[in-house]
Amino acid sequence: MNKKEYSSTVLSSFIFLTNAIHFYTCNDYYYASLFLFLFITSIIYHSNKNIYTLIIDKFAIFSVILYGCIMFYKKCGNTNFCITKSLIITTFLITMYLYFYGYIHKTYCFSKDTETGEKYHSLLHCISSIGHHLIMIL
Repeated sequence: MNKKEYSSTVLSSFIFLTNAIHFYTCNDYYYASLFLFLFITSIIYHSNKNIYTLIIDKFAIFSVILYGCIMFYKKCGNTNFCITKSLIITTFLITMYLYFYGYIHKTYCFSKDTETGEKYHSLLHCISSIGHHLIMIL
């Protein structure tokens, strides 16, 4: 029997399930649903890359980012935890840097070396997951 190997981006997509479970236990079913949707689209896209799976995955990503920004904005007025706010902003900026700077300069997530690109993309999954966990505990 042949053993199928999965890319690190497929495996790192499972980190989004931690967000879905966390948000579900915090009774934020909408946020939990968005992360469950992101998990599914991420697995599908990283397993079968084409324009259709890319568009659906980008929609899920945008939905999570938008809702995360809304939650962050709403929660910022309720607390003075400057360290947590700083960590959330830092995780956001790191993901934007890895993605957009990498895209422009064909490095990080967009490295010509596929293995390197996937490792950075997996790192992006982990950092963004942490940022959203921090939003929930804010």
